[in-house]
Amino acid sequence: MNTRVVKVGIMSPAEMREYTMKIARGEIKPDPDAPKIFFPTLRAFAEALNVENKMLLDAINTHRPESIAALAEIVQRDAGNVSRALKRLEERGLVRFENGASATQKKPVVLYDKLVMEMPLAC
Repeated sequence: MNTRVVKVGIMSPAEMREYTMKIARGEIKPDPDAPKIFFPTLRAFAEALNVENKMLLDAINTHRPESIAALAEIVQRDAGNVSRALKRLEERGLVRFENGASATQKKPVVLYDKLVMEMPLAC
């Protein structure tokens, strides 16, 4: 099985806007090796991948639950809490939802196996 790797970076919202506008205007071409997911701060990155969220990602990969409720049962957490955490991970591009066993169920899927952080040390 191929390891699904994504590069993540730190970029403020203002820098992100400027970067995307330059791409849209054709002023720059994004490097194929550039980060695909950005966090506004290192703290936001750490919060997105806190222990509880890391446990959710691991449980999804290990158990392949068919629904958010099934995942909540596996990790022994409230389904509403798990749903909110997954929504934030989805917004960050780390998780997506597929159709579950029934029309009302959403099956969580982790998009990557590994994150690689890129963060310049100089401003």
